[in-house]
Amino acid sequence: VFLLLTRSPCDHASRKHGGDPQTLVDAFKSVPASQMLHVRYEDLLRDPYGQSQRIVDFAPRLRSLDPAIFGLGGTDFRDRNTSIVEFVLKAAKKDGHPDGNESPTEAAAQKGHGMEPKWHEYARVFGYSNID
Repeated sequence: VFLLLTRSPCDHASRKHGGDPQTLVDAFKSVPASQMLHVRYEDLLRDPYGQSQRIVDFAPRLRSLDPAIFGLGGTDFRDRNTSIVEFVLKAAKKDGHPDGNESPTEAAAQKGHGMEPKWHEYARVFGYSNID
């Protein structure tokens, strides 16, 4: 199974570190839906508990996303041994999402503004825009 985490194409981190958006779209389309779970970073910020449950439901062998329960307790991994919810909530504050509301970049993505054309299919496929 695969877990695919995407981020708004209007977010500077996506454009700076995202590589070629078409490669990601092609890879996503090549894997059967039953074998891949797509999680949007923005959804993870808005509802970390719900998205964590989606991940565990998709890959039940995980049983939990809390590393204190399975595997990393007592080891220092620079905040990577915290639960996914704690990690996301901390990241949300750092990214300027203190209350989980839509960021200006997400609003722009929904309208199709602020993106180079090469990101349009990525936005459509991963649910960031209604661009035709």
